[in-house]
Amino acid sequence: MDLATLNVVGKGVVEWTIRDVFGTVRTIRTAAYYVPAASICLFSPQQYFSETSPGSLLLTHRHAKLVLRDGTDLEFPYNAGSNLPLMPPAIPSTVGLTFEDCKALS
Repeated sequence: MDLATLNVVGKGVVEWTIRDVFGTVRTIRTAAYYVPAASICLFSPQQYFSETSPGSLLLTHRHAKLVLRDGTDLEFPYNAGSNLPLMPPAIPSTVGLTFEDCKALS
C-alpha cells in the first residue's frame, strides 16, 4: 500500500480504551483523522497534549512512557519492525498484531 495515496475523509473525536504493560486501563479521548484504507490507528501525543495539557511522553531505548493529565503513568513497548510504541486495546486482542508485537506485549 502506498502511504502517499491514503486519503483522509474525516476528522472527529475518538475514544480509545487502552491497557499498558502493567495492566493499567485508561480511556484516551482526542481528535483524530479518519483514513478508511489505514490498517492501524495512530495516536498523536502532540494533539492530545494540546487539548488536555499537562502531560508528557518520554521515549527511552526500552519503552514509551505516557503521562496523562490526571498523572497516570502508562508504559508501552515498541513494535520490533516500525519502532512505534504499541498501545493495545483494553480488551485483549491479537487482531492486527504481528507475532513480535504479541511477544513484546506479553
